[in-house]
Amino acid sequence: MFFKDVSQLEREAPLLRVRSPLVIKALNTMGYDAANVGWMDLMLPEEILDDAVSGAAFPFLSANVRDESGEPPYKPYLIREFDGFRVGIFGLVSPRVVAGKRYKRGSYRVLDPLETAREVVEELRRSCDFVIALTSLGVKDDHALARSVEGIDVILGGLTKKVMYTAEVEGRTVIAQAGSKGMRIGRLEVEIRPGGSGPWVPRGETTTEAARTFSWTPVSLQKNIKDHPDILALLEEYRNTLKEQQIARQVSRQPLGPQSAYTGMATCRECHPRESAQWSRSPHAHAFVTLVRKNQDGNPDCLSCHVTAFAEPGGYRPGSEDPDLANVQCEACHGAGRSHRGRGRINLRVPESVCRGCHNMENSPTFRYENYLRKLGEHSDGYFRRPPALR
Repeated sequence: MFFKDVSQLEREAPLLRVRSPLVIKALNTMGYDAANVGWMDLMLPEEILDDAVSGAAFPFLSANVRDESGEPPYKPYLIREFDGFRVGIFGLVSPRVVAGKRYKRGSYRVLDPLETAREVVEELRRSCDFVIALTSLGVKDDHALARSVEGIDVILGGLTKKVMYTAEVEGRTVIAQAGSKGMRIGRLEVEIRPGGSGPWVPRGETTTEAARTFSWTPVSLQKNIKDHPDILALLEEYRNTLKEQQIARQVSRQPLGPQSAYTGMATCRECHPRESAQWSRSPHAHAFVTLVRKNQDGNPDCLSCHVTAFAEPGGYRPGSEDPDLANVQCEACHGAGRSHRGRGRINLRVPESVCRGCHNMENSPTFRYENYLRKLGEHSDGYFRRPPALR
C-alpha cells in the first residue's frame, strides 16, 4: 500500500513520511471499510506504520499477526451491519513471507493462517450472515483456505498480484483478486435470497431457490473514468510538499562534487553529433519537461525514469547542480560514459530488460520492444539490420 521496493525502504523513508498520510487520506475519502495488513506493511518504520493506522478512519485487520509480547497488534476482524444483514470481515497474512524475519518494530510472529481462520470464522458465524476474508496469501493458498475452512463466503486476495478476470469458486467460497498497485478496482456483486445458503452460481446461469449468485469484474482505471476532485486535490498537495521539502534530494543522497562516472549529453554530442541530433527529436529528450508540466519534477518515483541515473552514484542530483543529466540521455540506456574511449564500458546493444526498467506494465502498458525502438528513428537502424536471430 505504501511502497514498492523492499531494498529501497531505508533510502525512501523521507518519501514515505510524506506519502503514507496522503494514502490514508485518500482511502478515508474513498470510504474504505477495512484494510488487510500485508507483510510489507510490517517492514515500515514504527512511527510511519503507527501514524498510518491511527490516521485511518477504518481498521487495519490481521487475525494471525502477533507482536514480540505475543499480543495481537491489530484487530482480527470487523463486523458491519446492513439493514439487519451482518457481515464479518477478517484479515490474514502469509507466514511464508514474514516468518522468522526481523522488522523495525521487533520480531513479529505469524500464526498458521488455516488454524487461525478456523477459530475466527467459528466466532464470526455465531453472529454473522456473511463472512469475507481479506488475505495476503496468494491464489494457491486462497484455494487451500477455502477447502480447509468452512464458512468463508468470499476471499478477496492479494500477494500474487494476479488479475483474475473470472472469479473462481472453491466449494462454497468465491475467490477473487484485482491485481496490484491500485490499477484496477474489483467489483463483486452478490445476490442472496432469504434463506439461501446453497452453492455459488455465476449470475445469468440457471439457479435453484437455495443458490447464491455473483458477478465479478476487475475495472481498469483508465482515462475514461474521471478523477475525483478531492483526490486530485490531495495529489496536488502531495506534489507541492515533495518539492517544498526537497524530498527527491533526500532520497537521492547524492554528494556534491565533480567526481562522477557520468558526463552528460554535451560530452556525448562531441563525438556523436548525428546520434545526438536524432535523440533531440525523440520523446526521451523531453522526458523531464513532461514532469515539470505535471508538477511531478519533485517526485522521486517519477524522476527515476525521466532523468539519467537518479539515485545512482554520480547521477542526476535534484536541483540546479547538474542540469546536464536531466531527461533520458545516452547514459541512461548505454551506461556511464566517463571511462568511454571507443567501445570502452559503453553498452552498444541495449537489451530489452533495460527498457523494461521503466516501460513496465505500471508505466507503459502498451510497450512492445521493437515497436518502441522504431520511435527512436535511425538510432535503432543497426538493430533492424541484424538478422532476427541475432537481435
